[in-house]
Amino acid sequence: MRKVTLFTTIFFLVLLAACQKDENPLSYKIEPYKVINNFWQPVTEVPGQSIYTITSDSDGNLYIGTNIGLYRSSDFGNSWEKISDLHPIQNIYISPYHNIKIIGVSGHFGTFTHYSIDGGSTWLTPTISPHGSIRQFIMLPTGEIFAGTWFHDESAGGLYMSPDTCKTWEFTTLGPGFSIKGLALNSNNDLYAALWHRNTDSILLFFSNTQGESWSEITRFDSSRNISTVLINNRNEIIISSNKGIIISRDYGESWESIGLEQYELSTYLMAIDNKNNLIVEAYGEFNSPKIFLLLDSYDTWYALEGLSVLRDIYAIVIGLDRHIYVVKDYELYKSKEPIDTVLN
Repeated sequence: MRKVTLFTTIFFLVLLAACQKDENPLSYKIEPYKVINNFWQPVTEVPGQSIYTITSDSDGNLYIGTNIGLYRSSDFGNSWEKISDLHPIQNIYISPYHNIKIIGVSGHFGTFTHYSIDGGSTWLTPTISPHGSIRQFIMLPTGEIFAGTWFHDESAGGLYMSPDTCKTWEFTTLGPGFSIKGLALNSNNDLYAALWHRNTDSILLFFSNTQGESWSEITRFDSSRNISTVLINNRNEIIISSNKGIIISRDYGESWESIGLEQYELSTYLMAIDNKNNLIVEAYGEFNSPKIFLLLDSYDTWYALEGLSVLRDIYAIVIGLDRHIYVVKDYELYKSKEPIDTVLN
């Protein structure tokens, strides 16, 4: 009888331990991501010792900002042409419209320094610049350009607008006293601005359908959700990365839901999106180093894109017209070995 009792006790303890292990919130068995190994390759013969950012234009050209100037590649990174000696360049804005060849650049601490209205052939200096560190540029088809800046003091921080292609800038009603977290434009040319409001210590999402003349608050997030990037896909769904993972609104900001890998408690930062609504996401979590994920259009399947050395900092992500993913990591440029569509087939 004692042996039976001892056996039963041991069995119960083993079963209890197994159950407790399964309930561990850090368990990765609930929703594992898929892994694509050996995904990346370095882009060699890149000018400069330090690369700060990368972006692309509607013609497929790539632009990189470096410690020695601004460079352009018309062959997807195989060769580079210097188009400006301005340095260092830590942020680049390229107009998305074929008929308006505006390039805006910012240097140390995101200060807006120069712009070009002829694709980089000549460079001009704004007579009135946005005050503060620039987070993001965005442009309307009608020509207005918006610059979101960080809050530094009572006279800085907020959303600026330029009516004359970067020559002068003026505050919108969203400033001063705000930190712009992200800007996005939907297919109706409606503007969305996520910002931190210093008086309420809240993260707010504003909306404008008046070309930025007036704004309406549509969502107020708890200040513990630190928003990093705002994107809008071609279904006009709003996607936000934050220190609490990725959330999406399918009803213009009225309601929100989490998408993917919730149990990892991910901090997500940079995002890029292609014309098929696939997302590239930089994420930190219970990993040895940051990971770059591909999230498919269905937003229910995650792929970890492995093959980079141990990551410390990722400065920029862009999806080129060649369907390759480009990443600036630790001041170096990397490129996916194959286009997204080839890898997933």
